[in-house]
Amino acid sequence: MTPSFEAGKRLLVVEDEEALLSTLRDELEENGFTVEPALTGEEALRKVREKSPDGVIIDLLLHGEVDGLGVLAQLKQSDGTRNLPVVILSNIGDDEKVREALDRGADAYLVKTRYSLEDLVERLRVLLQGKSAPAVQSSLDSPSSSR
Repeated sequence: MTPSFEAGKRLLVVEDEEALLSTLRDELEENGFTVEPALTGEEALRKVREKSPDGVIIDLLLHGEVDGLGVLAQLKQSDGTRNLPVVILSNIGDDEKVREALDRGADAYLVKTRYSLEDLVERLRVLLQGKSAPAVQSSLDSPSSSR
């Protein structure tokens, strides 16, 4: 069942690993989101301007000249996208990178090996409703303990 607030919510998913991008797209669309994919930081910034998504999911390591932190920084510096909810989804789980992303304005940081797709969907639901979601999925968290 898809809650009615999700109907029509548009997400930009920025991931350069096409298999993961496809998996994320399938799961998010099954949960009622409309997904716009982007493979590079440059493509992501262009699509944010063109598509006006309701939220963005960004991998930190991207091909091209603009990495995930660069995309995040540009989104948070622009008046039109400053308040756009951003979730970082990365394999990088060290405290320094997490802190840097959150300091730059990320609303949540999930480590790919420590989250479930259901947890990602739940965090997006919370963020898109304007509530505060737990910012980091730590190795001690499990999907059931974070709800």
